[in-house]
Amino acid sequence: MKISIIIPLFNTEKFIARALESCIKQTYSNIEIIVVDDKSEDKSIEIVKQFCQTDERIHLIENDSNLGPFVCRNKGAIYANRGGGQILMFLDSDDTKIHYLDLQKSINKGFFCRLGLKIKRKRVKILKSRLLKSPF
Repeated sequence: MKISIIIPLFNTEKFIARALESCIKQTYSNIEIIVVDDKSEDKSIEIVKQFCQTDERIHLIENDSNLGPFVCRNKGAIYANRGGGQILMFLDSDDTKIHYLDLQKSINKGFFCRLGLKIKRKRVKILKSRLLKSPF
């Protein structure tokens, strides 16, 4: 089961390396990390590009203008759909919560929501959503 971790990025050069490392260090390895840059003005994008060179699971999408985190998440979901991502997970670029979440254990316990996605005119529509188990 492939997990797509979508990270909207905007001016978080102090945190993005830690967020990416927390994703990379997961025991569950069938992941892709999709970073959508929202026209950052600091060194955030250079840091992500360095990570892209060392880990092929990291993909970078660059916006032409600042569109906001909602649009970035949608772009990431569209990109994940092309690669066969079965589960979407959203992480903020200044967040390292995933460090505390063992993806392998969560999958084994069914703590994810499976989504049926339909892409139409670059918009994501949720066809069905089934909560397997709530972690809360």
